[in-house]
Parts: sequence; structure tokens; C-alpha cells
Amino acid sequence: MDAGHAENHPDIVDSVLEVADLVILTLSPTNPDYERLTKPERGTALAKVIKRSAALRETGEPPTTYVLLNRCQAGAASPAKYADLLRNGGKDGTLPKWDVLSTQIPRREAIASAVGFPCDKWERRAPYDALVTELTQRGHLPTVR
Repeated sequence: MDAGHAENHPDIVDSVLEVADLVILTLSPTNPDYERLTKPERGTALAKVIKRSAALRETGEPPTTYVLLNRCQAGAASPAKYADLLRNGGKDGTLPKWDVLSTQIPRREAIASAVGFPCDKWERRAPYDALVTELTQRGHLPTVR
């Protein structure tokens, strides 16, 4: 599910989080996306929305949540920088800590232009194959035989 600017639509996100098995927050390694996730200028921080969803859920626990870095520029330092900030609770450690997937979706024209087309080309499919493998290894997807 892609909730778009979820921080500005917490009621919609509450409804989704009530039934979601797994949450994958996509984030480009940029300051605007990081701030939208950690301390939005307006709206409700997603960590707070996810945490409060526990009260809506049958289990009483929020759904398992991961951050997936996307649109990552090859050779850039920003993916590692933002992954570290997210894992460690920001520069001073006072923000929520996030579980960041090791798979990263690169910034490629072949991926950006794939909307409405099958992922039948390696350059489109490979990063998502890696994501499926990682989620399977973490126990969130069944093993295919």
C-alpha cells in the first residue's frame, strides 16, 4: 500500500493499519522525505500513527514496520546516511528508531517508467526480486518451491 502523504491523512492510515500484516514505508534518501517521516511540518508523525494503531488491532500490537529506501542514486552517500539516521533515532537518538531493509531500490529510468508495464526486464525486476528475497528470509512471505 502506498499511502502518499500519510502524515496529512491519519484517519485513512488508521483504517489501513487496523488490518495490515506488514507496513513498508518507502522513503527516498532526501531531507524532505526524512522529515515527512520523522517530524512533519504539518500532520502526524508516522511513528505516532503506527504506534497508536495497536489499540485498533486484534493483537494489541502495531504491525511490523520496515523502511525501504527507494530512488537511491548509485554511489551516493545519502542512502547510508539516512539509513543510519533512521536506525539510530536521528542525530541525537531521540526520534523513533526504524528497522531499515537492506534492499534498496535504485534510481533508474527503467523503473521510473515502468508504471503500467510488466516487470519483465531485468533492470526493472532485479531490485524487487531482492526485496522479495529479503522479506521471505525475514519470514514475511512464504518460500516458493
